[in-house]
Amino acid sequence: DAAAAVYASPDATSSEKVEGAFLAGVCDALLGDLQHAANFNVIFAQLAPASDPRAKTLIDLALQQIGTLRKAAGEKNLSPELKDLSERALALSTAKFGQTQWRYAQARTLEDNGKLDQAALLYQKIPTGDPNYLDARFHLVSIATRQLTAAKGDDAIRAQTRDLFTACEMFTKMLDNPPPDAPKDAVARAKTYLPDIWLIEAAAALNPAVKQPEVALDRIARLEALPALSPAQKKAVLRYKVQAYQLAGQPDKAFAAVIDKKWIAVQDTVPWLRFSVN
Repeated sequence: DAAAAVYASPDATSSEKVEGAFLAGVCDALLGDLQHAANFNVIFAQLAPASDPRAKTLIDLALQQIGTLRKAAGEKNLSPELKDLSERALALSTAKFGQTQWRYAQARTLEDNGKLDQAALLYQKIPTGDPNYLDARFHLVSIATRQLTAAKGDDAIRAQTRDLFTACEMFTKMLDNPPPDAPKDAVARAKTYLPDIWLIEAAAALNPAVKQPEVALDRIARLEALPALSPAQKKAVLRYKVQAYQLAGQPDKAFAAVIDKKWIAVQDTVPWLRFSVN
């Protein structure tokens, strides 16, 4: 309490505030108050000169403490204070101390906190040799999808759809020629995202403000060429296929898609397609 009081005192000098934050972090850690300890460690690392050998050590300690707190709370139950603390600690670690290995975590935190533009900028900075490079590229698609969902008005929807298509195209082209230094397991994991990428594109192409059934049908053809689809994916493919043919003015093909034997099993999961098929 005394150390925290020194830090908070308006009469304290800059150096006294730095040392007050340092001691307050140590005391709170000893008392088992990890969140306050991490907060003071972040404050110390922010106020202290980068040349102070304690600064980097304490930001690393703060990140460990924050990790413990996040694990204990569960990712779905993080308090606004802990989210903010995570964001500040990661920004300080990457910017002041050049610890770029935390950039992906920083971007994820910003994305989770709804700061999509900032997160996208960081994802784009992650180098090809980073183990999280491919996942970062997928998150650019995820962000573009969220921004499209939030878009209001036909012009904004069309603009965001173009951005989404660009992000999806970059991701799929990258998988055609993965970076040579990308880990093989990361490439294999990224390839499992392709069905969702194509479903996202198909759905966007069928938006009433976009109306690009040819794009939707192209992505559906790619999906149908895959060796296996989940029940949910099959349901979406059938729905989008019918909608695309209807939008293209080809009701006969829409009907043919419905009565195709390979789709009969999923018709009951699409309520508006329930009718007699002889």
